[in-house]
Amino acid sequence: MAEKANVNKIYAVEVQKEIADMAKRSIEMNNQKNKIEVINDNLMNITQTIKPDSIDAITVNPPYKKAGTGIINELDTKTISRHEVLCTLEDIIEKSYQVLKLYGKFFMIHKTERLVDILSIMREKKIEPKRIKFIHPTYDKASNLVLIEGVKGGKPFLKIDDPLYVYDKDGEYTDKILEIYNKRSR
Repeated sequence: MAEKANVNKIYAVEVQKEIADMAKRSIEMNNQKNKIEVINDNLMNITQTIKPDSIDAITVNPPYKKAGTGIINELDTKTISRHEVLCTLEDIIEKSYQVLKLYGKFFMIHKTERLVDILSIMREKKIEPKRIKFIHPTYDKASNLVLIEGVKGGKPFLKIDDPLYVYDKDGEYTDKILEIYNKRSR
């Protein structure tokens, strides 16, 4: 993201110390420490670190599972990453609203099965859903992930983009995925 986006500063918020430390090492190895700052704190405290109404865009890959659902992993790091243990979907959208500038953009990847929850909460929290792209593992399988773009204070209008297919019939990345990763097409 730091390479592709024309931005001066990226804040990476991570509650888990081990994962925050791993991110810091990766940032250093990729010579991005002047551009990316890792904030090792709970999202619920974000306005103590980032000024409200100051961020142009947010990308989130939140825990997909509601607390108390799905198979709970014994490892706390995986449980926290996958389940709404330390924050909920509603918390993430609310905190994003607080730090986004008016008309700032909000981008989320999530499980397709949570789409109604996501859209309802976004509208309730005044981040208007603007674009949706369904991601399919293959051409013959249903969407399992969804990309959503919203705008803080935006007016109602929703566009459904063409779907994104990850693998072709031979199990290879599709040309679109290769293009996204800046790899050559076959």
